[in-house]
Amino acid sequence: MHGRRLWVQIHIWIALSLGWLIALVGMSGSVLIYKAELDQLFHPSGQPPSRSGPPVEISRIMAVAYSLFSKDSGSWSLTFPQETGEPYRVTYFNNDLTLDAAEPVDIWIDPYQPRLLRLEQAGGRWLEDWLYRFHSTLLLGGQGKGWIAVLGGVFGISVISGLYLWWPWRKAKFRGKLLDFHHWGGMLSAPVLLFSIATGLYLAIPPQWVPWLHEEKTTVQQDSSQSPYAGKRLPLSVETIIDRTLAVFPGSQPRRLSFPENLDDFYLLELYWPGYADTPKGWVKVAVDAYLGRVISYQLPPHQGVRSWLEQWIYLLHNGSAMGSLGRVVLCLGGLFPSLLMVTGTLTWWRRYQRRKKRRYELLPG
Repeated sequence: MHGRRLWVQIHIWIALSLGWLIALVGMSGSVLIYKAELDQLFHPSGQPPSRSGPPVEISRIMAVAYSLFSKDSGSWSLTFPQETGEPYRVTYFNNDLTLDAAEPVDIWIDPYQPRLLRLEQAGGRWLEDWLYRFHSTLLLGGQGKGWIAVLGGVFGISVISGLYLWWPWRKAKFRGKLLDFHHWGGMLSAPVLLFSIATGLYLAIPPQWVPWLHEEKTTVQQDSSQSPYAGKRLPLSVETIIDRTLAVFPGSQPRRLSFPENLDDFYLLELYWPGYADTPKGWVKVAVDAYLGRVISYQLPPHQGVRSWLEQWIYLLHNGSAMGSLGRVVLCLGGLFPSLLMVTGTLTWWRRYQRRKKRRYELLPG
């Protein structure tokens, strides 16, 4: 009985001290599951892609972006469409730090005709960005992932202790009381909650905590010398840069391209290479000479093969992308259950506390 009382106290104090924070993290996760749909709802594309004819050259895509902002006034990156009919996204970073509004600007461009579809300052997505940073780091920056991992572990203890405390009453009927909502809500949501906790812990645990789980990335230096043609002739076309890089990494697909900021700089091409995860963490990063098209260096992700496949699927399972519409609904509802459990559990504790306080008062002499 002493052990059971201990688990009751652990369960109660986790809820009273961290329950509200756990509930907010869960709610933010539920919203982020439908981030793409919400983004389309609040930031609809100005025009749909034309979807006619072959895709135009990347140089023509960039010409549209350069017509909006001076080519030399900032730095540029290009995100490639991953589905047929999706637009290119060009991101412009103003290098003038004296400007108050130096937020990056996203420019969506039709892949079939060189025309602007939508232009948006990155600050316009402040709510989505805030929710993501809160859910993944508690707004604490680089140290936040560690705290999210700790919070997830504590919540896991709370869920497991709740199941342990509920187990003797597993045959009890639902009578509509507040405690019944807490017991049955916890029991029904426990599989989804434990699933989200487990996948979230894998993504949040800092590499230095478990080195065997997160290996270091491998950087291969091919030729770090400056191009002999820097500033002496025109750089190669973007299409040539991409073609020569893909020839070095057969079977790869371009995902993002960062353009040189000066004459001595290089292109940075991020590739999905089969065998690695098709996520930003799993992309191969390749530095390419702008004048010769040679690979200067490349950085391989830490995981390959089965391990990379596992990491990619954990990421897709945690955000619901790999589970279809029904799975996303289940995960979304699961993220809301901590709020229900916190409210019903706290109210139940408060009522019992008031009853015990009243009894003690009645037992006082006089």
